Amino acid sequence: MTENTAERHPTLTPVTSPPLTIPTIELNIFLKKMGVEGTGGQVKLFIRSGKLLVNGVVDVRNRRKLVVGDVVEYDGKKHIVQESHVRLPKTI
Repeated sequence: MTENTAERHPTLTPVTSPPLTIPTIELNIFLKKMGVEGTGGQVKLFIRSGKLLVNGVVDVRNRRKLVVGDVVEYDGKKHIVQESHVRLPKTI
């Protein structure tokens, strides 16, 4: 005699949790805070030039999201993203 699958495995109610929000800062904004000279457009061109590393890898995305602990290197300088640099994403 076979059991009904539904009897062996009652329907589970899915658990919904709030979306995970991680504090971030965009790369271009971080560079401005770190003192990279120039206008916003010049900072974007600098990022696209491929002359900086994020966590040891060349990254050319202007709006790349950085989190606490990420390491940004350029012109022989190394900056670590701190809690004071980041902010929580806006909620709708």
